[in-house]
Amino acid sequence: MRAAFELAWSTPRAWAEAALEEPQALLSDHAHCELGAAAAAQGLLVRRPRDSALVERLAAHASEELRHFRQVHRLLVELGGALEPPRRNGYAEGLLACVERGSLLDRLLVFALIRLL
Repeated sequence: MRAAFELAWSTPRAWAEAALEEPQALLSDHAHCELGAAAAAQGLLVRRPRDSALVERLAAHASEELRHFRQVHRLLVELGGALEPPRRNGYAEGLLACVERGSLLDRLLVFALIRLL
């Protein structure tokens, strides 16, 4: 299956090799990404509480992201690891800093870009 679009950047082989050397760190980071996605959906939900259709979709999305978090966390524990404190993500923080206050569209676009990480 062909992707909807091609990214202009490829993951360097050295990064992939380093990630494979520390699978527990990778899984912990991935778990935090899932939590962040759930929190983002919840944050958008509380900004538009009167839009019932949007509330339902965002609530379903938050639940799905938390389900993913639990799957990753279980695998992390099975491998003998534990959830580490979250690491800062300068890329995501920089994108969110550019969001116009109150702009739902800006936030959705930024969350979509972050999700591509």
